This record gives sequence, structure tokens and C-alpha cells, in this order.
Amino acid sequence: MTSGFATISGSVLFGYNHMGVNPQSLLTAAVMSIPCSLALSKVRVPDEEESGTKGKVVGSHRSEDGNVLAAAGNGASIGLAVACFMFAFILVIISLIETIDSMLPWYGGFYGLESLMVAEILGCVMMLVAVFIGIPSNGSRAYRLATRN
Repeated sequence: MTSGFATISGSVLFGYNHMGVNPQSLLTAAVMSIPCSLALSKVRVPDEEESGTKGKVVGSHRSEDGNVLAAAGNGASIGLAVACFMFAFILVIISLIETIDSMLPWYGGFYGLESLMVAEILGCVMMLVAVFIGIPSNGSRAYRLATRN
């Protein structure tokens, strides 16, 4: 799941390529994101027990699949399960954001912010990050919201 969310699909790579982004840089970033995502997932959730292969070399194991078609079928079923998990995860995130967006105007009404939304809050936070890393503001809506009296 971590590697699936860290990489981008071929159609997105194709779209970025047609927008003029360097394809070599895109492919390099896509390949580099896989080991980086695995390393960060181990930092976030470290192993509790000692690895069974620590300190010894393990030879290649024989697949339990009888032939190539069985292996392809097992791989396709695992890929479909991962895709379904990712779809469900994205659906949950979108529905949570929509739920928060539906409650924020009511809470914001107490402070005079009836049009408060998650996108505006994140825009203000990211605007501050952009200012701290040296990107000048150009009078954007997030800048006006963050600096109003």
C-alpha cells in the first residue's frame, strides 16, 4: 500500500510528459519513490520482532504455483486486492474531508467565517510554508485570509 501511494501511474507519467516535464526526471522520481516509501514506512511503523533472515542468506524459494498461468492469476488477484484497498482508502479520505467541510461553516459562523473550508485552512498553512521557504506571495486568497485583521 505504501509503495502504491508513493508511485504514480503510467497514464499520469504520460500526461506530465505531454505537459513538457522531462521524462527522465519523471521516471527517476517514480523509481526512487519505491525504496524511499518502504524506508519511511519502516520508520513510521518499525518492526517489533527480530527478522527471521537476520544474519543469514536465504536462497530463492520455489513458488507454490504450478505453472505460469497460476502465478499470473495469483498476482492479478493480489493486485486487484491492493487496488480495492487503495480505492477504499481514497473514498474514506474524501468522505471525511467532505464531512469536515460540511461542519466547518457552522463552527466558523461563531467567529465570522461562514465560508470556512478545509481547502482554505490548508491553503493558509501551505502559504506560510511557501513564505518560509522563500516563495513570494502574490496577493493570493490564502494570503489575504491569513493576514486579515
